[in-house]
Amino acid sequence: MTEHHLLNSPTDGITAVHFSPNNQSQFLIASSWDCGVR
Repeated sequence: MTEHHLLNSPTDGITAVHFSPNNQSQFLIASSWDCGVR
């Protein structure tokens, strides 16, 4: 298993995480209670 670290992680509790694998790139999106999406 590979471990990754987010450079700009949420500053508050995480409310949702979504992963979108793609042939060209991969996206990991995390939303939090501070109204941010990273």
